[in-house]
Amino acid sequence: MSEKKTTSSQPELPDNITETAAGETISPAQDLYRHVNGQWLASHEIPADRAVDGTFHQLRDQSEKDVRAIVEAQPADSQIGALYSSFMDEEGIEAAGLAPLDADLAGINTAADIRELAIEL
Repeated sequence: MSEKKTTSSQPELPDNITETAAGETISPAQDLYRHVNGQWLASHEIPADRAVDGTFHQLRDQSEKDVRAIVEAQPADSQIGALYSSFMDEEGIEAAGLAPLDADLAGINTAADIRELAIEL
C-alpha cells in the first residue's frame, strides 16, 4: 500500500482509505468510532438472520459460495464429489440412522469402568 505523492500541503489518502465512510457531523474527538464509521452505520442494514455484519462476514459468505461452486463442479465419482454427494444424501443419512456409529458406540457401551472408557475414547 503506497501513499500517493502530492504537491499540496495536504497528503492524499492511500488508495484503500476513503473519506466517504466518515461521519462528518461527529468530530473524532467526540466519538472516533462514529466519526470513522458513521456513514456505513447509517446506510448499512444488518441482515435479519444475523446479529452482526461487516466486511469479514461478507468475505466468509463469498468464500462459502466459492467453495460450494468448486465442490459442485467436481464429477460425482471424484473423492471430493463422492464426499459431497454422501453428505447431501439426506434420505440415505436418515435411513441409516445411527447404524454407522454402532461399532464406535459398542466399545463405549461395554466399558466396565472409567479407565476402559478413557481408553476407548
